[in-house]
Amino acid sequence: MATKKKKDADPAGDAEARVTEKKSAKKSAKKSAKMTSKVVEADSKSDDGGASSAPVYQQAQSYKVGDIIFHPVWKEEGKVLETGTTLDGHAKIVVDFPEVGKKSLVTEYVPPSDLESAES
Repeated sequence: MATKKKKDADPAGDAEARVTEKKSAKKSAKKSAKMTSKVVEADSKSDDGGASSAPVYQQAQSYKVGDIIFHPVWKEEGKVLETGTTLDGHAKIVVDFPEVGKKSLVTEYVPPSDLESAES
């Protein structure tokens, strides 16, 4: 019976792959934070094509139960059902959207990069 031998791993190649993977993840996280922190007013269209009268969801804002907000990713208005705190201490809301259902969203959050640029 023939057995296949595993090729020796290339430690230098593995290290390069890990560094590249970390850089890619960091860049992706930075881009995502930048996109979610911007106000997207141009995309706030309701299903019927008209402009939404609800405020656009922003992480840095606070909301209360009963508020209607517009989420730019799902392009839907939803109603705030509850407010609370995440396990790591961030404020959150639970919003019911007609098409995508109930979603938990972070509120009253300003990414550290935005705080640093505001201080300078």
